[in-house]
Amino acid sequence: MNDFYDVIIIGGGPAGSASAIHLRKAGLKVILFEKEKFPRAHVGESLVPFCYELFDELGILEELQKTAVRKPGVRFINKDGSKSTTYCFKNILDGPNQMSFHVLREKFDKQLLDRAQKLGTVVHEQHRVTNVNLDKTDEVEVTVSNPNNEKSTVKGKFLIDATGQDSFLAKKLKSKEKHKDLDRIAFLSHWNCDTSKEGVNEGLLQLLYLSDSKKGWMGIQPVDVNRLSVGLICDNNYVKQAKAKYAADGIENWKEQFYVDQVLSSPFTKDLLANAKMINKLLVVGDYSYKITKKFGSNYALVGDAAGFLDPIFATGVYLALNTAKNTANAIVRQLTEGKDIGQKELAASYTQYEGALELLEKFINNFYNPEFVNLAEIQSDVDSENNENHTKSMIAFSIVHFLMGGDFYNEHKKYLEYLDFLSQPKQLARYYHLVINQPKYKENSCDYLMEDVFPMLNDANLTE
Repeated sequence: MNDFYDVIIIGGGPAGSASAIHLRKAGLKVILFEKEKFPRAHVGESLVPFCYELFDELGILEELQKTAVRKPGVRFINKDGSKSTTYCFKNILDGPNQMSFHVLREKFDKQLLDRAQKLGTVVHEQHRVTNVNLDKTDEVEVTVSNPNNEKSTVKGKFLIDATGQDSFLAKKLKSKEKHKDLDRIAFLSHWNCDTSKEGVNEGLLQLLYLSDSKKGWMGIQPVDVNRLSVGLICDNNYVKQAKAKYAADGIENWKEQFYVDQVLSSPFTKDLLANAKMINKLLVVGDYSYKITKKFGSNYALVGDAAGFLDPIFATGVYLALNTAKNTANAIVRQLTEGKDIGQKELAASYTQYEGALELLEKFINNFYNPEFVNLAEIQSDVDSENNENHTKSMIAFSIVHFLMGGDFYNEHKKYLEYLDFLSQPKQLARYYHLVINQPKYKENSCDYLMEDVFPMLNDANLTE
């Protein structure tokens, strides 16, 4: 590893691999270190429609269309399963991205990493970065430990941290801060659930409200044939109380027991998972909401979750990661080819855009967890009510959800923030309700896609050995 590289990347997930792909397409010399061996399990499986064009740019769209489950929309379900509201992407998007994706992350992440390597990125898996020296403004030095714990150093002009929740560089620079308003813990596992079951066969991301004391939700989506991902998000204080009860009962593997108990306590998921079994190790992610106060410098940048993370409720994690990767890579290319002043200005603009997108998401995420806010699962049943305060709140929420899920909020966050204010004006809201929400297509219970459309791998012509 004595060669000198243009860019060193730490982390081989979507943000790191996407960065490498863009940099290699620009002709830069890139090396990437990943601490694990791919494929490996990971969270964050449901993707928003506007990832579609990004996948095309990265060169993996055609492969995804054959190997990934398609996602035509989102359904919010109230805690007892008695009411739901369905949002179909086809009602707000008229292109091919109206069918988004659910991905099996071990497969998806490897597809991206393999693509980066195919384009010429030097990839070292099972290599852990133990130290970084950023003292020289035009150079970086990285210390790496291989599977045999043998250490070596590699130098380059620029460093990208794509270490996800680990936030390697942010910890080193002491710029990682816990998000005070979002204190939750996530549990995720897969179940061998029949693909033909109602709800699963539609390919929808189904978001189930939990009781008020849990301050959370469950996310349910198919990620492969007969493979259902069930994620549980709960308030940290509620989880701590449950942990104490399990400890008092002498249950050592309390995390798995807690997850199973919570999942099966809901009538909706209990019925859906009847005769199903967990088929992989439970993944648990705590303290996942945080902010990074310093995201780039003269010779480094943080991308994806390493640059900050709010909450998985609207499935925006991979979308944000791919956008920061793309914009950061473009800025680095300009810095290394046209000069530092230009590159730093581009990086500043890129992260200003990123912060704007986060501001928009944070506003709505906070509203989602606010018990005074309207229940998104019950909007559809409320939308024909006589005009009153609750009805007005329902109309606003219904508008915003469609807006966030269908619009390119990353690139147009300023317009969208203005739009949120626009919808708060009663006269404008009434006009929007008359023209948009009250149309029959916004009151449907299904997006009406066939199972073979949702599961392309069921088509024998697409099967690979």
